[in-house]
Amino acid sequence: RNGGYVPAGVNETALSIYLDGPVEGCRWSTIDQEYSLMEWPFICPGVPNSASAYFEDDCSTVLNVTQETNYYYFACIDQDGNYNTENYPFTLVATAPLNIDYVSPSGTLYTDIATLQVQTSSGAESGKAICEYEGIAFFETNSSIHKQNLEDLPTGFYNYDILCQDVAGNQNSTNINFTIDIDLTMPELVSIYKQENSVYFTLDEVASCEYYFEDFSYGSGTDISSLSSSGSFAITEVKEYYLACEDIFGNQGSWIVQV
Repeated sequence: RNGGYVPAGVNETALSIYLDGPVEGCRWSTIDQEYSLMEWPFICPGVPNSASAYFEDDCSTVLNVTQETNYYYFACIDQDGNYNTENYPFTLVATAPLNIDYVSPSGTLYTDIATLQVQTSSGAESGKAICEYEGIAFFETNSSIHKQNLEDLPTGFYNYDILCQDVAGNQNSTNINFTIDIDLTMPELVSIYKQENSVYFTLDEVASCEYYFEDFSYGSGTDISSLSSSGSFAITEVKEYYLACEDIFGNQGSWIVQV
C-alpha cells in the first residue's frame, strides 16, 4: 500500500496496480517526470482486441528498494495516446531490523506465578510489534513492551518460544526459560532444648518465628528471628510457650513448648 513499510534487508518488492480501464502500458520512475522519460515499465495485459465490458485491470512490476524512504511515480497511456496529466506518487518506507532487547523471567522462581516480559526496539515503528509465546499472543502487546501473566504453575522447568513481528513483517525470536520451585511443606523442628533461662531451637529450613505464652495466630506473637534456621527466646516462670514459624513460601508450623 502507499506509504507502507518494507522489511529490513529487502532490496526489491513486487507491486500490482489496478486500473479503471484498459491501457496500452504503464511506467514508473523515481523522478516525477513525463511518461516518455520514465525508465521502468509495468507488465500490463494491453487493450482487448474486441469491444468488451471485461478487461484485465491490473499491471505489475518490481520496484527497487533502498534502505530509506523510497519515492516512486506511476503513469499510464491509453490506446489513443493519452497519458496521465499528473503522475501518481507512491511511497515505501524501508525499516531497520526488529530487536529483542530484554526478556524475563529466568532462573528459579519460588512461586507458582510468573510474568513473561519482552521488550522490543527499532523495526518499523520504534519497537512496536506483536509478540507471541508458543503461538499465543501476549495479553499486553502491540507496543514495545509485552507482558503475559501465568498462574498456577506446577513445579518444573518451563521453556517458551517467543516470536515478535512488526507491521513491516520484520521478525525476531528468542526463548524464555525458568524453573518453578514451590515448597508446600511447613517448617519442622530439628532440635529444641532449654539452657538456663532460654529455649534454643533449630529448624529444617529458613523461616521467621514468633512465640507467646498462650495460643496465638502467626503475626501477632513476639518476634524471635527473621529468615533464619535457628533461634531462641527467653523464658520466665511460665511453663508452657507457643512457638510458630513461617517460611518464605508462607507455610507455617506451630508447636507447644513445655519447659
